[in-house]
Amino acid sequence: MHNKFTNYGKPVTDDTKIKNFKEKIDFYISKGFFVIPCKDKIPQLAGWQKEQDQTTDDVLDLIKNGKANQIGIRTDKYFVIDVDVKNNKNGLESIKQLSKDLNLDIDNTLTAETRSGGKHYFFVKPEDVTIQNQVDLLPGVDIRGKNGFVVASPSDGYSWINPQTKPKLPTKDLIDFIQKPKSKLTQQNNITSLNQILTKVDDGREALMTKIVYKHYNRLIDKGNFTLQDLYNVCAEDYFPLVKPRNGKSLEEENRGETALRYKCKKIIENLQPHLEDVANDTIVSEPLSFFTASQLMRLPIEERSWIWEGWHLENTIANIYGIGGVGKSTFLLGLANFISLGKTFMGYETKKKKVLCVFCEEDSNEIARRQQSVQVGYNLIEPNDNLVILPRVGYDNLLVTYDMSGQPRLTNFFYMLLKTIKDQNIKYVILDTLSDIFGGSEIIRSQVNYFMKAVLGKIIRETGCSILVSGHPSVSGSSVKGGFSGSTAWQGATRSLWFMQKNAENLRELIRLKSNYSISGEDIKITLDYSSRGVFIER
Repeated sequence: MHNKFTNYGKPVTDDTKIKNFKEKIDFYISKGFFVIPCKDKIPQLAGWQKEQDQTTDDVLDLIKNGKANQIGIRTDKYFVIDVDVKNNKNGLESIKQLSKDLNLDIDNTLTAETRSGGKHYFFVKPEDVTIQNQVDLLPGVDIRGKNGFVVASPSDGYSWINPQTKPKLPTKDLIDFIQKPKSKLTQQNNITSLNQILTKVDDGREALMTKIVYKHYNRLIDKGNFTLQDLYNVCAEDYFPLVKPRNGKSLEEENRGETALRYKCKKIIENLQPHLEDVANDTIVSEPLSFFTASQLMRLPIEERSWIWEGWHLENTIANIYGIGGVGKSTFLLGLANFISLGKTFMGYETKKKKVLCVFCEEDSNEIARRQQSVQVGYNLIEPNDNLVILPRVGYDNLLVTYDMSGQPRLTNFFYMLLKTIKDQNIKYVILDTLSDIFGGSEIIRSQVNYFMKAVLGKIIRETGCSILVSGHPSVSGSSVKGGFSGSTAWQGATRSLWFMQKNAENLRELIRLKSNYSISGEDIKITLDYSSRGVFIER
């Protein structure tokens, strides 16, 4: 069937088409479905298998921009019996016989027609039951369950047969049939591996190819140097036995042959080397996980927790400070940086002397110099200080991580430049101002937030032993309420310490500690700050 969106990459300007997508996305989200923007059945959203915050506009923007041409529905609260009539298999006949055997009124549940002429039967997943994805439950019949999805209307070729019908609870007999173990003979004759499952999905060969290249790249990078030809050879051994051409064309003609595989290998080497291990892609890991037994843990010496700023920022962790623009965060942060670099008590709380790096993305060197002079004079910090390093970055690309059209994270050149600077200068406390300048993902996507906090900033901490403080702006709705940080609640969950700075009066500010893991003095601790005539904040 002709695909209306074969002009992938071009913005969609048809108002009727956009309106149709918007109505459907609105409806799905309102009914508790999680919507996945797709390009030819390939999800264009990183971490779509996991819970995330979502709005209609997030999905619709990808349609408008030409980055997706379909939408899918995640099969988490529901599972789907996926019936196909292709590849010499008639799933409709199989499901007809199954309905007869189980006395199942399968047409009495929410049902959609698919592009192949098959059907999607939606069922409510019982809370105490796990439904796994299965291929060839019966000839032409698959199951889409945990970590699965199906393409849905108004994607080209997909339509609802009975949109007013609600998904039904499955019968016990149906659940038992889906979950019954297959015989060894059946297992031998059916698809069992993830890579093989991918080959059974229309247009899934790109995903298969990518997974295979990722897998072998990881294995080869662990062994040392290798060439493009080495990577291609081992990938070809896995890829070509699994993939067959369709519609009388060769794999080369379908752009899925030798040329495509070599290009995929080349791009991964160019774009990801030597840090592919940092990308969350479900690849096979050659090294075993490190673990302790309970007995070993009982013999380990317990180190006392060490605070960079007593009660506010624990050593080797990430802290976040939020506040609207113009409230004075940068001035406050520069003051804190000076006191930590000198090991002096700040706002009544002791600091631990560390070499500090401040990265200011919104101020030039002239402004930073003016503020630094105000800080040293205003706080009477007259001694020479080479323990504080300041990096003005206004006008530069300061993103530490970006995401490609498929949602895969990519660490940037600036990330590695920053990491090298921290190592070379032996920095142990890093202040990054601001979040919007360094984070290239979506603030509402939980998986991207977690990756940034734990895999990007976490990598810096693991490799250098430093602590990191990140400043950010609150959401519009939260700007008048303490702790109204922007985007997903994952920001709050991933940080060990959360602060909020607000303006109370012309010269007064309030710094509120909303979260501080492991602090014994509670959470809602406040410091009233007075912006003095000396251009610095002092405790009131």
